[in-house]
Amino acid sequence: MSEKKDLLIEVGLEELPHSFIENALKGFENNFTGQLSNQKIEFGKVIAFSTPRRMTLFIKEVNINQNDYIEEKRGPSIEKAYLPDGSPSKALTGFLKGNNITKDDIATKVSENREYVFLLREIKGKDTFTLLPEILDITLKSLYFPKTMKWENTGFQFARPIRWILYLFGEAIVPFKIADVVSSNYTYGHRSYGNSRIVIKYPTEYEKKLSANSVIADRYKRKLQLQKQIEKIIIPKGLEVPEIAKDLYDINNDLTEFPHAVICEFDKYFLE
Repeated sequence: MSEKKDLLIEVGLEELPHSFIENALKGFENNFTGQLSNQKIEFGKVIAFSTPRRMTLFIKEVNINQNDYIEEKRGPSIEKAYLPDGSPSKALTGFLKGNNITKDDIATKVSENREYVFLLREIKGKDTFTLLPEILDITLKSLYFPKTMKWENTGFQFARPIRWILYLFGEAIVPFKIADVVSSNYTYGHRSYGNSRIVIKYPTEYEKKLSANSVIADRYKRKLQLQKQIEKIIIPKGLEVPEIAKDLYDINNDLTEFPHAVICEFDKYFLE
């Protein structure tokens, strides 16, 4: 059984528009885990976090090695692979040479109702750690946003400027660089109430350390806290949130990292 480690990726940003966040987070999760699967890296539960200033994936029990696999590549058809006397044709010889293989590495298989020569060789899985930089690079460059911007000399385009990247595999920092930002093992708390640099030693301590610095990273927990705060204020006053206004829960949830509800009034003159 392969050894496993937890993986943590946080992309720290200037504040994202609230309307971008939910779809961006889904794309981040789907693209990254899709790349893990493409690379034959097994993993466990995926937890996605987001606030206006960060998109995060906490992926549990990621194999430290890529699975071994059989590389398969189609070559020339049987008719073109061999001469009438059974000796290899130029097409087959070129296929063997181009892939640095011998006849021992090929087999005959049917594809699209014809017989072809196929390359078949076992590939030993690489260390996951060495594959993670490319996986994140592909993921970030393939994310879709309704609008993007450039803000630094490399010309990389993203929804908002990237300010930090936290990238941990177990306790090790995964080396990565994009838009002149280099990966590290630190994040930041709330911009006003906890903006000191926070070192993350293990992926499992991420959510707790952010909470201690006035950031509720889980958007569902943050929304629940917002709802409870509002109910605590309005129920004693005999008020309620009208159905037409309930979308504001989601909008405000994606505008803050640490909600604090207050009740306000304005002159009824403005209702005329």
